[in-house]
Amino acid sequence: MATTSVSIVEQGINGVIKRELADWQVNEKLDIDFTDEGEHAYFLIEKTARNTSDVAFEVAQFYGLRAYEVGYAGRKDKHGLTQQWFSVPHTSNQWPERIKGTRCLQQRRHIKKLRRGVHTQNNFIITLRDVVGCDADTFTHLVGELRAGFANAFGVQRLSSSNVEQAMAWIAQRRTRRISQSKKGWMLSVLRSFLFNQVLELRVENDTFNTPLCGDDVLNGAPTAPLWGRGRSSTQGEALKLENQALAPYLELCESLEYAGVDQGRRGLVSFPQNLQVTQVDETTFRLEFALPPGSYATTMLASILTVHDDSAGHV
Repeated sequence: MATTSVSIVEQGINGVIKRELADWQVNEKLDIDFTDEGEHAYFLIEKTARNTSDVAFEVAQFYGLRAYEVGYAGRKDKHGLTQQWFSVPHTSNQWPERIKGTRCLQQRRHIKKLRRGVHTQNNFIITLRDVVGCDADTFTHLVGELRAGFANAFGVQRLSSSNVEQAMAWIAQRRTRRISQSKKGWMLSVLRSFLFNQVLELRVENDTFNTPLCGDDVLNGAPTAPLWGRGRSSTQGEALKLENQALAPYLELCESLEYAGVDQGRRGLVSFPQNLQVTQVDETTFRLEFALPPGSYATTMLASILTVHDDSAGHV
């Protein structure tokens, strides 16, 4: 099986993330014109060392709802200090404070459920520790070059080996193995992400991930690759040739996704961090502040300039 990650640059530089929970801060930006009335209570929550899905499940239990009735725009890292919105179809305007690791920062009401991907961006404050392999000026320069964009690969949060193996096993038995709709959606997302990374990896190898080729489907000036499903690819010519080459070992998987009923989409091969700033805290510690669009991974961005060591395994 091909790798599930995309290696872009090997600089011989190393750094540590998530040694402390406050080293990884993510704040979700949600641009909604709240009606301040309606069926759904919205809560801006600060959570510490908690998975988004686990919090949503506990919220559903508290209010006597089914899990899918609780809305959120995106999953946020467990090992960090993060802020994100949840919505609940309930008359109560009180966040269940008994849910550990959470506190409510703001409450509003709205007429619609919060849907996945409706947030405009995620704002990051990341502290990188034990940065070695280059001097401070070189590292600052490398970070600055990220403003020109980095390969927009799906990260290990989605494409861990266990996630891919489980999804592959399920899709092979999908007609006889019943799972919940939410789990099915996750499995399909993992498999589509896996295939996207294969196309991106080949484009990286050919040094064309950030350069539109003849026949490319372009988004914001950058080429795209498929999130596989039903429908013909929108690429042609040289771009389609590379796409077919990358997906050739996975034709059976592509066909299974089509039969599963998902429609083909597109995702940009390049992501562009906004308002990127880097501050040297001490000799080997740097603080990065930036914003990314929904679906782009800060870990992927960092991995394009250094080898990232995640220290979160020691957290409770």
